[in-house]
Formats: sequence, C-alpha cells, structure tokens
Amino acid sequence: MRAADRLKARKVLIVGDSELESGFAVLKNMADGSQEQIALDSVVSVLASR
Repeated sequence: MRAADRLKARKVLIVGDSELESGFAVLKNMADGSQEQIALDSVVSVLASR
C-alpha cells in the first residue's frame, strides 16, 4: 500500500492467496479507504467501467 500511495494510485487491486481461493479480489479506493469485493472473472469489466 505504501508503494501505491507513493505512486498516487487512485485504486489498488488486491489479489492474494485467500482472494484466489475465494474467487474475489479486493478493490481499494486510496482516496477514502473504502474497499469492495469483485469477482475475479469480472475484474477487467469493472475496472474498465470506472
């Protein structure tokens, strides 16, 4: 998260072992700290729409 903050990233997609196991990634909004779960099979379409 520090690297994303230094790069002034607006959003971060978190995909770790538990996310791969569950089939959901976490999309974090760096501006307000909010997070939402996104199905791995829809990550591209969700990110393209934002």
